[in-house]
Amino acid sequence: HMGIVADLPLRESIRLGIYAGAGLAIFPIFSFFITERLLYPVRRILAEKTRAVHVDESRIIKINTRTRLVSILFATVLAPLIALGELTYRRMGSELGTLLQDVGQMQPVMSELATVIVVVIIVALFLAGGIGVLLATSISNPLGHIVRVIKDVERGNLQSRSNLISNDEIGVLSQSFDTMAAELEKSRSELEDLNRNLEYRVTEKTENLSKAYERLQFSNQNLAVANRELEDANTKLKELDQLKSDFISMVSHELRTPLTSIKAFAELILMKPHMTSSKKGKLITIIDNESDRLARLINDILDLTRVESGKLRWHITKVYVEDIIQASVTSLQSLADNKSLHITKDMQKSPATLYGDRDRLIQVVENILSNAIKFTPQGGSIKVRVYFEKIPKPFTAIEISDTGIGIPQEDLGLVFEKFHRSGDVLTMHTEGSGLGLAISRQIVEYHGGTIWASSNEGYGSTFTFTIPHDKVWDIEGEEQATSVQT
Repeated sequence: HMGIVADLPLRESIRLGIYAGAGLAIFPIFSFFITERLLYPVRRILAEKTRAVHVDESRIIKINTRTRLVSILFATVLAPLIALGELTYRRMGSELGTLLQDVGQMQPVMSELATVIVVVIIVALFLAGGIGVLLATSISNPLGHIVRVIKDVERGNLQSRSNLISNDEIGVLSQSFDTMAAELEKSRSELEDLNRNLEYRVTEKTENLSKAYERLQFSNQNLAVANRELEDANTKLKELDQLKSDFISMVSHELRTPLTSIKAFAELILMKPHMTSSKKGKLITIIDNESDRLARLINDILDLTRVESGKLRWHITKVYVEDIIQASVTSLQSLADNKSLHITKDMQKSPATLYGDRDRLIQVVENILSNAIKFTPQGGSIKVRVYFEKIPKPFTAIEISDTGIGIPQEDLGLVFEKFHRSGDVLTMHTEGSGLGLAISRQIVEYHGGTIWASSNEGYGSTFTFTIPHDKVWDIEGEEQATSVQT
């Protein structure tokens, strides 16, 4: 084709060169502006997404993306122009006469040249388009990858990286973005660690506060319990103080009564030395009875205080139940005969012996039996019944019932209290200290048994106490301990 062009006139060759160069230049220029148009939105997005990323401009080399596009543009434009200039220079040395050839002879050449130009333009078009597509792809693909990574990071995946390695702006942008993502991941990790540490401390403090609150609650509960116990102890102390006062008052009254009688009758004898012997004998008998009453009262008080303080001397031996009943009835038979009372014994089949303090058990039976004699009217009857039970544990029971006046229901729960007697203690005409049943309860409980009373007012009363057979006694220890305490 250069041979054909060489035969053209100078003007036609110049025009052809200009047209060909312009045609070849249009497409690279078009591709350049298309590429710039593609880069604009990407630059804008990256500018918004990476404001906090520091880009080291010194790392960007001089031949960057835009430089490559401009170089391709100049190479594409200048190449045809240089070629056409060379053709023009060679053609200027030819003879001018060749330009005056017949125009009709040049028509085939012009047609062929036009075809060549069209082909060249088409080929240049495809080449320019291909070059533009390659350039756009080489830029848009990395940028698209970076945008996808940015969106992935936006969704919370801070481990996502672009990992693009190049020496242009896109490579620097990729590396800067990866650095930013790494810093964000590190910051989030530190923040999560800080949150976990804070949660742990909050949990620990909460647990400590809960434990402190529980301890405080427990302390408050203990304090409340201690306060209640202190109040109860204070109440019991007041009750004991009141009981002490009542006890002293009762003892004073009980002691004063026989002493008053003894003193009065003794003074009467002294005031009347010429009193007949019979009258003196009656007064001396009264003094003797009151002295015995005073002695019994003192002994009862001593026994009660010794039992309650644990200083009463006990003699635990094998005792016969029938012997206890017989000794008690024999000692009080005369009092029963004075009131024409009939005492019967019902000794059911039971073990003949048990372990206990014989004298104290006789004292219990005598206390109950003497009360039955005192409160049973003339001609009444008293029954002493002994029986044995195996359930729930083996024990012997002694039951004493009478046909006396009975005990009011409101007094049944008080008959075993100290100085208690049915009715007004100051107006009763029956003798007694009011301590017998209280002492009896202490003795029975020491033997591991129980004592209770039942009554139907106006129809008599029944007192029952039990002595178990399975209580283990340290007989030598009991003797020694009680002897030392006494």
